[in-house]
Amino acid sequence: MTVGLILGLAGLCSAVGSVLSLTSAETAGLFAGSTTNTPALQAASDALTAGDPVVAYSLVYPAAVVAMLVMTTLVLGRRLPLPAPPERSAGDDRLSRAYELVFPVAMITKIVVVQFLV
Repeated sequence: MTVGLILGLAGLCSAVGSVLSLTSAETAGLFAGSTTNTPALQAASDALTAGDPVVAYSLVYPAAVVAMLVMTTLVLGRRLPLPAPPERSAGDDRLSRAYELVFPVAMITKIVVVQFLV
């Protein structure tokens, strides 16, 4: 599901980039900013030979943060049933579990930026 969402967002950013006649650097910055993913911005900057994705990133990033806050408020304010957290044993390390969840998403985002948007 996460991969589908990232690919869908990449397609949306690509479509917006073509409609607005953005360069590939600006489109990559648009994607990195909309995912609030600074490592994706660095990957785009490293992969590009011309252009600067930082401007598009810095324009989109605040809007993405505000959108996430609004959506979180709406979801929690409506008290929608959220999935129950998985059972954990006493010896679980929460930091390593968080890393296991976040690292693959960051890597997929980096791959999408380098392969599809640059």
